[in-house]
Amino acid sequence: EPLGVCLHGRRRLGAEAAGPTLILGDGSIGLIMLMLLMLEPTGPGSDVTLVGGRAQRLALAQELGARRVVAAPAAGAVAGALAAASVVVSAGSVVAVDSS
Repeated sequence: EPLGVCLHGRRRLGAEAAGPTLILGDGSIGLIMLMLLMLEPTGPGSDVTLVGGRAQRLALAQELGARRVVAAPAAGAVAGALAAASVVVSAGSVVAVDSS
């Protein structure tokens, strides 16, 4: 099921995922989505940022090719620091981020 969720999410992103992408969540969904995006030669593979709360998962995200990883306590700084074309929320809960 996690792969199916990620495939559905990737289809919903459409062409918008050609730019910088921000993935919120370092669980299985976030990491699988990262792997899918890294497979695309013309996709955002070169510019994916993953935000999470577990050091081991963030290290894995870097090994999988994430350009940047951000520890969750620092996540508030992410909204202003990045100009992501796409945001993938895989955190498992509804969270609103106001970057204004």
